Amino acid sequence: MATHDPEIQSLRQDLLAGEIPSLQFFQLWREARDTRFFAKDARGRFLAVSPNLAALNGLPGEEDMVGLLDQDLYPRSIAEKFRQDDARVVDSGAPLTDMVEIFLDERGSPEWYVTHKFPMRDRAGAVVGVMGTSRKYEGDAPAAGPFPGIGRAIRHMREHLGEEIPVPNLAALVHMSVRQFQRAFLHHFKMPPSRYRIRMRVLAACDALLRGSEPVGTLAFSLGFPDESAFIAHFKRQMGVTPHQYRVRNRALPAV
Repeated sequence: MATHDPEIQSLRQDLLAGEIPSLQFFQLWREARDTRFFAKDARGRFLAVSPNLAALNGLPGEEDMVGLLDQDLYPRSIAEKFRQDDARVVDSGAPLTDMVEIFLDERGSPEWYVTHKFPMRDRAGAVVGVMGTSRKYEGDAPAAGPFPGIGRAIRHMREHLGEEIPVPNLAALVHMSVRQFQRAFLHHFKMPPSRYRIRMRVLAACDALLRGSEPVGTLAFSLGFPDESAFIAHFKRQMGVTPHQYRVRNRALPAV
């Protein structure tokens, strides 16, 4: 087990014994294959996870994640995003749902996932942590909500990844006002279109770095970054390593 901290062990025992009533369906998530479950205390330490989440992080069993923090497992920018979201749920006592965000697969390659986070309460009603689920994102944009047509704009951005497309053009493409379009993005992706485009470019760069030998400078230009230094800065901010480090580290991993 990752920790012998008595506080962690006590909370975990309460969780698994059903003393924390909001987790009465925890056992169900042990069997889920396409959905990952996690529960953390108010300080962000993992209390319980589904076996597939432990396996995703290269750990032999779910108990090996107990007591660890996101920063022990993920690149800095990704871990910080998780920490901020957890803090919002704990502080407000309100859930965060339908968050489309970057997660890492078994090889450390980023993919889009849909995540839901809920406050975890004890029997007195006090928030003692966060629980949630994460599932691979299979679409261009969430179908639910008042702006289902936003998927067309996402596809257009992906097909013209190296181009700077003004937001008014994207809004017109899906017959929305600029204000409607920006609200749709914030609702679905919790970020503006410009930041989403950068994340899409970084994801595309990850794939290109693993599959080919194109020089970093050439890759930066093809993906629409103004220069190599800007590309490296954005890449490192999101992935925690430089493009070269990412290529060397992940090409050395065995295929899964």
